[in-house]
Amino acid sequence: MIRIALPTLLLAACSGSTAPPTLAPTPSLESLAGSYAASAERAIAGTAFDGLGIDGIGSVLVDLCRGLGEGAVAAVSVGLVPDAPEGDSAIMDEVLSVGIAQVCPDRSGMELSRVFTETIAGAVAASGGAAFDEAAAMRAAAPVCAALGAGEGADRALVSIAVSMFGADVAVFEDLDSALGSDEGVVVGAVLAASTALLCPEHITAVESFLEGL
Repeated sequence: MIRIALPTLLLAACSGSTAPPTLAPTPSLESLAGSYAASAERAIAGTAFDGLGIDGIGSVLVDLCRGLGEGAVAAVSVGLVPDAPEGDSAIMDEVLSVGIAQVCPDRSGMELSRVFTETIAGAVAASGGAAFDEAAAMRAAAPVCAALGAGEGADRALVSIAVSMFGADVAVFEDLDSALGSDEGVVVGAVLAASTALLCPEHITAVESFLEGL
C-alpha cells in the first residue's frame, strides 16, 4: 500500500537555507549530450562500460542533467554496471562529471542528491520508518519528471519507480498494492513526491492531489 505523510515531505523539500532553482532543460540538451558522448566514448573503451556507446552515454547524461546532477553520478554508475571494477567505475564517474560540467554546468557541483535523500528519509520516518536504498532512489528520480512532463500521470510515475527500485513485476498502477510490501509502498510514494518537489515543481499540485487520494 502506498501511504505517506505528504505535508511533511513537501515542507521538507521546500525548506532549508537555499531553495534549489527550478532548472528547465534547454532544447539543445540532447544534442549537446550527444556531441560530448561522441568524444567521450574513447575514455570508456576497454572498461566494463564499453558497451554503452554514444547513445548510452548521451542518454545517461541527459537523465543526470534533468535529474540530481553531479551528486548522483556514483549512484548512476553503479546502477549501469553493478559489478564493475573500481577503476572502471572511477573512469565512468569522471566521464559523467566532466560531461555534466560541459553539457549542463548549472548541475555541476550541485548537491541536490543530499536534499533529495534527506527529504525521503524524513517522509518515510513520518510514516513509520522503512529502510530504503539511497542510490536506487537517486537512479529512479530522473524518469519521474519525464513521465509527468509527457502527460503520463503520477500513477505511471509510481510504476516506473517501483520497477526501478524494487524490480516490481507490474505494468499498471492497479497492480502495485499486490506487488509491493507496505514499507516499499511508503518509499515509492516518497520518491515520487521528493522528485516532483525538487526537480519539476510545476507538477507538484497534481502529484499532491494524487497521493492524498490514495
